[in-house]
Amino acid sequence: MAIDPHLVKAFGDVLRRHGVEVTKDTIEKIRETLGYVPRVGVLGKTGVGKSALFNALFGHDVAEVNDVSACTRAPQQALLDMQGDLAGVLLVDLPGLGESAERDVEYAALYRNLLPELDLVLWVVKADDRALAADKAYYQTIVEPEIGRSATKFLVVVNQCDKLEPTDAWIRDERRPGAEQLANIEQKRSDVGALFNLPTAEICAASATRRWQLTELVDRMVLALPEHARYGFVRGTREEHVSESARQHGAKGAVTTLLKEIGLAVGMAAFAALVAAIAARSAKRDGT
Repeated sequence: MAIDPHLVKAFGDVLRRHGVEVTKDTIEKIRETLGYVPRVGVLGKTGVGKSALFNALFGHDVAEVNDVSACTRAPQQALLDMQGDLAGVLLVDLPGLGESAERDVEYAALYRNLLPELDLVLWVVKADDRALAADKAYYQTIVEPEIGRSATKFLVVVNQCDKLEPTDAWIRDERRPGAEQLANIEQKRSDVGALFNLPTAEICAASATRRWQLTELVDRMVLALPEHARYGFVRGTREEHVSESARQHGAKGAVTTLLKEIGLAVGMAAFAALVAAIAARSAKRDGT
């Protein structure tokens, strides 16, 4: 995949200004590191809004979104590209669990093979779903062991929070839940945390259709990703959901990875200059 030539040049220029010799091998390592494509998978039962969440975060119609049927019937991979061929995120949208015993066996084998290849896994739960026994069983028997073995980062997202009672408490003009609804959302986060044996603080809440807390979700995803995957993820995410914090973490992740790749240690001033150069370029969506 092509890399922003301006960014490669900017990175090389900063290194030279701090007395570092920039060789062809250095340039190649810069290209390889900045060209890394993050692999993000989303798991969860059919109907929890996985495809809608993808679409909201990345600004693309990743998969058909249907309110009734199980529309994502097979593993779908989509290389989302926000700036021509300068950056991308590989999304792996997996079919929902719990459709039937026969399909669960099929999906179990699929997940076992795929999870170790992912940088981040999102498990999406529908906010008003009270029948989460299948999620718990599937997580404990299939996902949790593979997460532990592969060291793949894992987050749980409670989606469609606008559908949690009382639904008429949603403040449409401000695009946020009312006090009673927010209290129920927090209770749901606590319940889901107990289900997955995770602290409530590690359970994200969002509404893809209402565009609620998507920026906060992106912040959490960036921090959960391994350092080498953060820059590509930030560049591939819809700009309106990228905070300055996420942009900075993406840039720092890229710099840290690059310095490891070229076996170089630099001072704080040089590190800060490299981060600033990458953050500035990641804020540009047209590659100019």
